[in-house]
Amino acid sequence: MPTPFTQLDDTQKVDRYLAMLRRDLKDGLITQTEYQDTLALVKPQAKIKTSLSITIEEATPDDDLVHRLEDLYYRELFGRKKSSKDHTLETEVLIGKDQHRLAAALWYAIEPTREYKKCVYLDMLYVGNDYRKTGISTKLLLNLLAHTPEDHSIITYAWKPVIDFYRRHGFLSTDEESIKVGQSFLKMVLPLTKSSFERYCREKADVGNYFDAYDELITEDDPIFNPEYLSHFVDAVASLTPEQEQDFSQNPFTALLYHRAKQPHILLPSHLQK
Repeated sequence: MPTPFTQLDDTQKVDRYLAMLRRDLKDGLITQTEYQDTLALVKPQAKIKTSLSITIEEATPDDDLVHRLEDLYYRELFGRKKSSKDHTLETEVLIGKDQHRLAAALWYAIEPTREYKKCVYLDMLYVGNDYRKTGISTKLLLNLLAHTPEDHSIITYAWKPVIDFYRRHGFLSTDEESIKVGQSFLKMVLPLTKSSFERYCREKADVGNYFDAYDELITEDDPIFNPEYLSHFVDAVASLTPEQEQDFSQNPFTALLYHRAKQPHILLPSHLQK
């Protein structure tokens, strides 16, 4: 019996990606150019990380390379390319480039359904193999803030292996899970207003105290997670003004994201703002 895709290590997954790509090329499903472009995203090239010059741009969802990134996302999570049977939202796309080389992409939709009123839905986030742990995911999330309307929070369903990534950036977990093709996803939210945080606290069944929601964030081994920071956070939320909600460098819910992006933020201790 073949090994389940989700149990393969990173090297084995890359090897399987390459085999799938070669089959697609042989079957005429992709062109030689598409094969080479996709190969550049998957095949390890360690030297790339030493010369990063990342820019974030908007892209059209129907761009051929964006489609290839979608396929790579589906291959990693489900072991296959995206098919016409998969549910598709009308999304906007942000892409990360290293000079002229496509490195990552983030798909999002503003209020895609009634369920997501006053929400930006982060649909997918994919980073090419060479660009993992380079900070490009954080740059995409920070840029997403600039595309987030006032009074909106950010919602995503995080694949279980990357839940900690979202937590480190300020996203809070909920009790809602979703199963897709055998993979488990956890609904997470980055509240950006006092009202969205209050709504989160009401909906999370195991929250007893108003600020207990952030307990999961202050237990990590990181200099920002300390009682002094939590005290500043509580005070900042209690006195949060509409102007501060709109200025993300003063919005308490964005402090962790700014911390990861190495950006100055009013709540961050001075020694972290480097």
